[in-house]
Amino acid sequence: MNEPTRPDTALVQSAARSIGLEPRAAAPGADVTVDHGPVTLTVSVEAGTDDPRIVALLRYNGTLTAADYVTALVAVNAVNSAPPAPHVYLSAPGGEPLRTVLTAGEAPATADAAPLDATARLVLPVGDGVTRGQVADLIRAALRTGDELAEAMATAIPDSVPETGRTPGRRVVRPTVAELPPLTRERITAWFAARGVEEVPFDDETETVCLSMDGTPVDIILADPGQVVIRVAARVPATGEPDPGQLLHLCNHANTLSATAAVCAVQQSGDWWLVSRVGVPVAAGLSDTQVDAVIRTGVIGAGSQLKSVLRQV
Repeated sequence: MNEPTRPDTALVQSAARSIGLEPRAAAPGADVTVDHGPVTLTVSVEAGTDDPRIVALLRYNGTLTAADYVTALVAVNAVNSAPPAPHVYLSAPGGEPLRTVLTAGEAPATADAAPLDATARLVLPVGDGVTRGQVADLIRAALRTGDELAEAMATAIPDSVPETGRTPGRRVVRPTVAELPPLTRERITAWFAARGVEEVPFDDETETVCLSMDGTPVDIILADPGQVVIRVAARVPATGEPDPGQLLHLCNHANTLSATAAVCAVQQSGDWWLVSRVGVPVAAGLSDTQVDAVIRTGVIGAGSQLKSVLRQV
């Protein structure tokens, strides 16, 4: 079993090669860059934060412009609302947020030919260290999300597909080996008990820890052994019929700025809901300090993301 260690470029590159990938010269600021069919993966170690993390970014290599924004926005929202909790957003090149706000019947106040980036983001908290298997599992999960992003863009905007996108990226099929203890109901309950919360409701049917934060339901979903999902949801206030275009734009803007959480808009029984989720790959297990980071930053991140959009609706 590999012992957790502080991540560096050598560890990230070794993890990529362990699952059959061959990184090319890394992009500026990245530790690993891999071309994968219609997407490009970059993996970076962000150590200079209160909660150090490894960040995997998948950039769609197709051609998107401001003229495609509304169509792409609907596709991105659909991806973000599907399992297993991806974090996808549209931005100006380089990740610059799109600051235009849509109104009914209008396109973004940008030249139609202005380029757009479509990017997926996945984060692994470092805690007091990571194993090579954890980093490899992060890369696997990121590539699956990249495939979902590319498929969504190709379906919504067929003309955007790059030549490389007509050949799928190499599938990574090697199984994940758990190197650290799994994330379980008992570990989550113990985390809350250490902070004075003795009653932690659990739904056995959905394998979900069911909590509440300031009256808002907070779920920690353990149904997928490969990924934990922290979910916070709230109905959009009934102050008139929300403009779907503007609602999706506000979600996208928040997702561009967020380090961990992705919020999407979902319509159910005539009402609009905002659902904010943080997904973390856990197939290789988690250390105690990583469990702390996942719960703490996940609950705060998902809740803050939800509130940031609700304040603007």
